[in-house]
Amino acid sequence: MKVIWSKEAISDLNRIFVITLELTQSRQGAIAVKKDILEKAKSVVFVKQHQSDEFLREPYRRILIRQYRIIYIEKSKNEIQILTVFNNRHDPKRLVKPSF
Repeated sequence: MKVIWSKEAISDLNRIFVITLELTQSRQGAIAVKKDILEKAKSVVFVKQHQSDEFLREPYRRILIRQYRIIYIEKSKNEIQILTVFNNRHDPKRLVKPSF
């Protein structure tokens, strides 16, 4: 499965790294969080492997990893696009449908 990261998702991932680094004062810890998110996104074998997101609904699907929600959509039978990475501790109403 090919995984494409949107600019917003890349920005989210970088922001998560920086926040984790600031909170934990551990570069290794921040790297581990980022690595876990990247590996979980790469682990998608088929598009509907994960549930549709309960707030965004179809066609948006979610992957849960640690306290984060990775939101993705199907681009083709063999390709997904990661749209955003969202902290589950935040209000899910802040998670708005991306305009694509």
